[in-house]
Amino acid sequence: MASLVFYYNNERIKIKLAGLSPVQYRTQTSQTAA
Repeated sequence: MASLVFYYNNERIKIKLAGLSPVQYRTQTSQTAA
């Protein structure tokens, strides 16, 4: 189960998130907002 959660948050690519994983998207948006 933990590996599924890791995949879902770190490796899965979302078209809605500009082709980034959720973690990458969050990191990118927090850096540009700062």
